[in-house]
Amino acid sequence: MVEEESSPPDPPEAQAIDSLFLAVADGDGGGAAAALRRVGKLSGFPLSFLADILDPAAVHGSEPWRVRLKKLTKGRPRRLKPKLATGTISPFVHYLSTGDAKKAAQALRSRKKVSGSELALLADLFDQNVGLPEGISFRLELASNRSGRPVNKLERSVSDFYWKRIYAAAFKENPENLNEAIQEVLVILEKRNKKSLAMGKKPKPLPSYSTIRNGLKRLGFLSLKMQK
Repeated sequence: MVEEESSPPDPPEAQAIDSLFLAVADGDGGGAAAALRRVGKLSGFPLSFLADILDPAAVHGSEPWRVRLKKLTKGRPRRLKPKLATGTISPFVHYLSTGDAKKAAQALRSRKKVSGSELALLADLFDQNVGLPEGISFRLELASNRSGRPVNKLERSVSDFYWKRIYAAAFKENPENLNEAIQEVLVILEKRNKKSLAMGKKPKPLPSYSTIRNGLKRLGFLSLKMQK
């Protein structure tokens, strides 16, 4: 049985990161923009994930969507002004402005964080309803990695980046106890269902013990001892 909710809710920044991952999983550029505007900074796994789905040479695995740069005007890209809000233009923003996704991804991987005016620009690039600074000739567009019929929303919502965060939280207190970790996964999912109900959304069915265990194994959360 799933335990009653006893721990405090995730902090706003963590909730915003979850919203970003889910928006990307659904191919929702507007949702990604809204989530980025709630995030104080991008660092760690979310930053490397963004670099991976932006890089056209990266292997995207099971991710249903990637980011591509979509040109807004004809002809050569306009020259970008030397400053963006405050400070000097970074290589990351420069390569975005010239439409070089590969070099933009490489520049992003060299960073420890993205925040401030750069993060605001990143959100605007995902948002089709806002104007962009002079010199920016490309927007960020979520493009499908799959041909044929699109995957349904349930399949998209269980993408790896979503589960990695849940599994990491479940193992935080008991890194060597598989049964307790699986129970904690169910607790976390039940909390999310309660939030969905409070927002008038339909809750998702809870996965079985074996489904969670297989997911933990596939994503590298089980030690050799736990896999026996």
